Amino acid sequence: MTPRCCMSLVGLSMLGVLGCFQDAGAQQPFPSRAITIVVPLPPGGTSDIIARSIGQKVGEYTGQSVLIENVSGAGTAIGAQRVAQARPDGYTLLVATTTTISSNPHLYRKLSYSMSQFEPITLLTQHDLAVHISPKLPVSTLQELIAYAARTPGGISYSTTGRGSLSEVLGEMMKAAFKVEMRDIPYRGAAPALVDVMRGEIDMHFDGITSTVPFLRAGKAKVIATTGVERAAVSPNIPTLVELGYKDLVMGNIYALLAPKGTPRPIVDTLNSLVRRALEDPVLRERLTSQGAPPKPTTPEGLAEVMARDSATFEKTVRELKIRTVD
Repeated sequence: MTPRCCMSLVGLSMLGVLGCFQDAGAQQPFPSRAITIVVPLPPGGTSDIIARSIGQKVGEYTGQSVLIENVSGAGTAIGAQRVAQARPDGYTLLVATTTTISSNPHLYRKLSYSMSQFEPITLLTQHDLAVHISPKLPVSTLQELIAYAARTPGGISYSTTGRGSLSEVLGEMMKAAFKVEMRDIPYRGAAPALVDVMRGEIDMHFDGITSTVPFLRAGKAKVIATTGVERAAVSPNIPTLVELGYKDLVMGNIYALLAPKGTPRPIVDTLNSLVRRALEDPVLRERLTSQGAPPKPTTPEGLAEVMARDSATFEKTVRELKIRTVD
């Protein structure tokens, strides 16, 4: 045997050994290390509550840590971009909201991420918003609020979580429906805005019922309406905007778990199974339901359908209200 042949055989043998190690690595069970769930909003809001609840359960099931990373700003775009650019290995996930999925893409011409950069895992929950007003306002009903806004120079103020946010779209819908002026005040997230509306720093705030319920039950929140078709189970005494005469003022927020595009399907399925198991846990289900965010897990394909419908609704709203798009 010639030296060249010997070298070739040695080379092939080494490749075979390396291949065995690579195969062993590829078959390493998932997850084998900590998972990071990026919440694109500050701590304390609905996304954060859900992420931490699920993360705790998934950590128990897998024996691996689940880290919650709050990356707020730009109407959830900064956090979404962080995950869109992450390695597609299942270890960096995003809790996306309607703002991320449906509002931003129709209001930003140069968005820092694209929804095509994500893989759907599962829907987490879906709920209505609460129309929360400052306790300092001398009003108690929606009609009183509209009348107050009409006689207030410049109109009343309301919080948003930036351009493209769900709160901005709802505010624009209200302006058109109520025919009054309203001034939007940008915040980095719902939690600080909620604090400021209770302090009287701003007049009105739209937030998921989950974040509002604890303050409502403690008598600290002044909520005059919700945005569902029917009254929310956790606030049966509060009317909807629909029953108050504004049938087109229906708005909901979806919360979904996404992974970077290209994440292998077996990993997506494992994550779907883990999160569904968490959401079906009786204690967690009861806790989230009592806070106004009943779990609604889906298959990845089911989530894709929900996202497509929601996006189409926002595209229509933005077009019909002629909401200004930005770069």
